[in-house]
Amino acid sequence: MDAFSLWQEFEYDQLTINKRQKTDMNYADAPYDIRLGVCTSENLKYFKKRKIGKSCRAKSDVIVDLYIKLVTERKTPVILMPTNENCMIVNQLLLQKTNSDYVKLVAVD
Repeated sequence: MDAFSLWQEFEYDQLTINKRQKTDMNYADAPYDIRLGVCTSENLKYFKKRKIGKSCRAKSDVIVDLYIKLVTERKTPVILMPTNENCMIVNQLLLQKTNSDYVKLVAVD
């Protein structure tokens, strides 16, 4: 069987304008800074005011329920998870609660 490259089926188009984050620069800057390994006091204040759990880590089902609520309010929430395992749990719960189809794509680098 020959190898099939999915990427040959698509055209590349670079996004040059950030539409979703254009009105909230903190939303744009904070994740960008953290991706670079920088966390300013402004970034920390921004994330603390949007934190779900006040004194402890929020449970996965609480995170998913709040995410679904925000999406239905036409907002664009972002979930930052500390580990891949936490991310996998939240993704599975989202699939279950939204009755979404599960599609598995294997990425080969």
